[in-house]
Amino acid sequence: MKKVLKCSLLIMVMGVLLLSLVACGGNKLTATKETDEDGVKYKEELVISFKNDKADSVKFTFTFENEDDAKSMYDMFKLLNE
Repeated sequence: MKKVLKCSLLIMVMGVLLLSLVACGGNKLTATKETDEDGVKYKEELVISFKNDKADSVKFTFTFENEDDAKSMYDMFKLLNE
């Protein structure tokens, strides 16, 4: 009997967690990654917003620890996109 009660409680908790995750912010997908590449440390964040089950907007953000590294990376992206 205790085993059935524990399983039922576990299923209820998982259901509540699933509902809260879907109901709170279910229209956004966020992915983050921290990178240390050749001594340059930065954090990448990708946020995709959905509307009517389709991607509505995409935002890609880089956050650098060092301002000089950020400026050099910006200059490199600028050159590649010209």
